[in-house]
Amino acid sequence: MPVAHFAFFQQLPTVLATFHTSGPREAIVRRLLVDSGFTGKSAFVLSTDDCERFRQRHAPPSQVTGALVGAHERVWVRCSVATLEFDATLVAISSDLASCSLPAGIDGLAGLAFLSKFHRWGAERLPSSDWEFVLATV
Repeated sequence: MPVAHFAFFQQLPTVLATFHTSGPREAIVRRLLVDSGFTGKSAFVLSTDDCERFRQRHAPPSQVTGALVGAHERVWVRCSVATLEFDATLVAISSDLASCSLPAGIDGLAGLAFLSKFHRWGAERLPSSDWEFVLATV
């Protein structure tokens, strides 16, 4: 079973996901805060600029509640995790991330719609007492 390990970032569970631009092909890595409480049909919350950069096509806008509130534009983005040979096109909410109060170095959110694409996911404590976030495919 292929497994990807991501060290906690500033004591927070994060994953490194690669997003692919729609124009001239470019792969850009983003550090996303894992938020399993972020549910619904959207997999990510990304900045407005990143949504424009990574947009494969538009998705219908959606009303959201929780950390974000109100109607938000959404787009389909192509995302991959190379160590897992994972490559999928998923929906991202476009937002001004300042409203999410994310620490510097975190580029957006990965929610349950992303995590559910994996056979296993979760935080694990290492023998060193440090934490890491794990994604695994079958």
